[in-house]
Amino acid sequence: MEILIFLLASIIHGIVGFAFALVATPLLSLILPVKSAVLMTIIPTIFINMLSSFKVTEKIIREYFIFFILIAAGSVSGTFFLFIINQKIFMFFLVLIIWLFLYLDYNKVTFGNIQKFKNIIAFLSGVSAGITNVMSPILLIYFLSVRKSKEEIIIITNISFFIAKIVQFVLFLKFTQFPENYLGVTVIILFVEIIGFFIGKKIGEKKIIKGNYRFLVKSFVFLISLILTAKIIT
Repeated sequence: MEILIFLLASIIHGIVGFAFALVATPLLSLILPVKSAVLMTIIPTIFINMLSSFKVTEKIIREYFIFFILIAAGSVSGTFFLFIINQKIFMFFLVLIIWLFLYLDYNKVTFGNIQKFKNIIAFLSGVSAGITNVMSPILLIYFLSVRKSKEEIIIITNISFFIAKIVQFVLFLKFTQFPENYLGVTVIILFVEIIGFFIGKKIGEKKIIKGNYRFLVKSFVFLISLILTAKIIT
């Protein structure tokens, strides 16, 4: 079952350009404790975000340098919360954020001054990544509000998650005992992940996907919110 979840997550990531952890973590958390789901996805998430960030430019690094630093700081805070606080509390708030995003988008509400909260959003995204392994909805609220291009959204989202997961991996190494079979299982997951990612990339190149990208992303986020809600109430 876990392998099928990773295959599905990597295919969807390949199609939309991000969202591996957004798919894998909620689905894994239906059959595993949240902490175990986060632990299992750390290296695969780092790897697939690397695959998706090849087009990063010096301009993006300069423009979002502080943003990425705050992502890392938030991830440190979130990971410590992961060790001590019931994750359902944070999943509940995450679902509220997703529904708020979908409501505002449906009603065409725009945030003329959301740029002022860029650094706050970065820190909260890092916290969310540390606690729930999910940060894409928070980033989407920001990037879709400021009308960034699909390519820029994909690059910045992947870099943000890459940084957050590197930080989390270091903290897990320091404070958590990895299972004995972790490396072997991870190698299998990475192999499945590569296959799924390139299948997704091929699907994502279809004209029908490119023409309906925003709708596809919002529909996908809605589906994940339903999965998270089911996890909260079970």
